[in-house]
Amino acid sequence: MLIRAARSFDESPHEDTPTQLRGASPGDDYNACGPDWSEILTPHGWVCARTSGEKRYWARPGKKVGWSATTGFCTSKSGRSLFAVFTTDGHPFPGPNGSKPCSTHDKFGAYCLLNHAGDFGAAARVLKQAGWGERGTHNDNGTPKPETKKGIRPKIFTLPALLAMDLPPPKWVVPGIICEGLTIFAGKPKLGKSFLALNLALTIAAGGKAIGSIPVKSGDVLYLCLEDRLRRVQDRSRKLLTGLDCGVSNRLHLSTEWPRQDKDGLVFIREWMDSVPAPTLVIIDVWVRFRTPIGNSRSQYDHDYETAAEVKAMADKYGAAIMPVHHCKKAAAEDVLEEISGTFGLAGCADGALILTRARGECEANLFVVGRDVEEDDLALEFDPKTCCWFSHGKAKERTESLLKQNLIALFKSNAGAVLPKSEIAATLKIGEDKLQMMATYLTRMVNEGLIERVRQGQFRWPINGTADTETFQ
Repeated sequence: MLIRAARSFDESPHEDTPTQLRGASPGDDYNACGPDWSEILTPHGWVCARTSGEKRYWARPGKKVGWSATTGFCTSKSGRSLFAVFTTDGHPFPGPNGSKPCSTHDKFGAYCLLNHAGDFGAAARVLKQAGWGERGTHNDNGTPKPETKKGIRPKIFTLPALLAMDLPPPKWVVPGIICEGLTIFAGKPKLGKSFLALNLALTIAAGGKAIGSIPVKSGDVLYLCLEDRLRRVQDRSRKLLTGLDCGVSNRLHLSTEWPRQDKDGLVFIREWMDSVPAPTLVIIDVWVRFRTPIGNSRSQYDHDYETAAEVKAMADKYGAAIMPVHHCKKAAAEDVLEEISGTFGLAGCADGALILTRARGECEANLFVVGRDVEEDDLALEFDPKTCCWFSHGKAKERTESLLKQNLIALFKSNAGAVLPKSEIAATLKIGEDKLQMMATYLTRMVNEGLIERVRQGQFRWPINGTADTETFQ
């Protein structure tokens, strides 16, 4: 305090001020640019028991139920988060004292108590040797080092410290499909993407079953339907609710008008997240109506990546999922991610991607799932035209094999005793070239199981030896 008071009387030009009098002390620097609270506390046995946005609840070492301290509730005069301890067993931190319900500590104070038994001088010396403070933030000529011009210091961990951290697992919005972070949902126009997005919004807000079969935890949902009018959203919601096993929830918030990303669109999303108890999912339908328009100074890749990165940063900050709805290109690609409209900047920045594919006029569809925290999968979905609901039938390969088996059995039963060439089977069942190998494999399997007989190469017949055992042939 005395040093800071003395500095306040310095009237010399800033550029002539000696390096030792410019910048912060190691403790001040550590408080301003220090590591996350988890890096300070978890190596000493403290466990993050619960998170809510930037607020976290901490359990002392050995405590299995409840919590003993918080971060993000109490702040210093400069607005920085403080560690508030309200247990008497949180050694080496003092607990409540008289009229004070808790004891509060800044990052430097917590570091000092945990690592140097409260010896602030020793803690400051160690931090100074590690580069914190004036010599760590300035070059020998007094100019700020590039990495600290904006008060941002890179965080570096040793492997033992990283392995000792008790980091929470990723939070699932829809288990196996949508995780916290940024997930792109893409598909060609008029395939039912908005119905599927609203389906997810309704079930997640109410805590029902997503796409008919996946139980989800209830949470607050914001759905930005930027291509629709309120009446259309109302009609769709009423129709979907007739087919969904969930009630009407006030945790679902909807809007048909929203500013673009560069016009305070993200600011309003952040305000909504701060206003609800458990921000879980934000759906932006569609992405092109929200993202910042591309300028002349950036490449398309840079624009796709940077606009997505801003949205991803907000999702990561709140531990929520943000799902922009986007279009696919006209032409199919060998890699399904290449079908997402735009460059690889969007898919490369995102944590995950969902790609919906469906033939025009067909109710059967595929949902390809890929991401950093999700297992790559291909799900079989079915669209109900009456209720406009989407339902999952599990893995697409298993669904295809099941339908193929049913169709083959029905075909042989309706043509009992006739010899059916493989080409005729494919033509009758409308099996495309991509499924011919699967059909051939399944026909061979039926022959090996004694269900049908191979009369000659590529020709099959049921029943075998004129005996129609319909109970076995199922």
